[in-house]
Amino acid sequence: ITKEDAFLQLWRTIVKAQDSGKSFSQDTSEDLKLNNAKLQKLDDILHEHFARAKSNGESSRAIVFSQWRDSVEEIVHVLKKSALVKPSKFVGQGSGSSSTLSSNDETKQKKGRNTGMNQKEQQNVIQQFKSGIFNCLVCTCIGEEGLDIGSVDLIVNFDCLRSPIRMVQRTGRTGRKRKGRVVCLVSKGQEERKLENSEQATKLLWKALRNPKNFTLSRSAPIIPV
Repeated sequence: ITKEDAFLQLWRTIVKAQDSGKSFSQDTSEDLKLNNAKLQKLDDILHEHFARAKSNGESSRAIVFSQWRDSVEEIVHVLKKSALVKPSKFVGQGSGSSSTLSSNDETKQKKGRNTGMNQKEQQNVIQQFKSGIFNCLVCTCIGEEGLDIGSVDLIVNFDCLRSPIRMVQRTGRTGRKRKGRVVCLVSKGQEERKLENSEQATKLLWKALRNPKNFTLSRSAPIIPV
């Protein structure tokens, strides 16, 4: 494998990044897409989505989810090269260099090269996203809850989650004003099996929610001030 062209090109990219002191997010978008097929597919999906919206005279928004902050940086870097996609990152307040497992965990990450966004920065990005300055939000788990933007027509999961609740939360960011679309980018093998398990767990979750026997209603005791 060490003699294959793809491996040699990846190795040269790593050495180049180390020698220049730059992160991968500072490398060229073409190199990033060449080394990660998901980035190329994501670029194609978003370009097609916004091209169709433009031809129909519609204003549309898209959200891309990733567990990894490094991945968020790379995605934004690649998408900025597109004429139709206007991306912005949207991450939590904590500092970190790798993954985010939950909204609470995100603030507990070790200090790394990718700093977080304070509350004011987050609010500014959301306002610019709503107004159309940005039309694509690339976010970690912080975007899975609380975002109510009716013009979001497309959700792209750059990675898959085992948690059916979090997958449902991601999906729920679209379809609020009109019909939405959800795309999952999945690699063959382990990630493909993870998605299958998540989909099965989601079906069981919906089945349980539809059964009234799974719920017990009780009269709450009134809250009396002391």
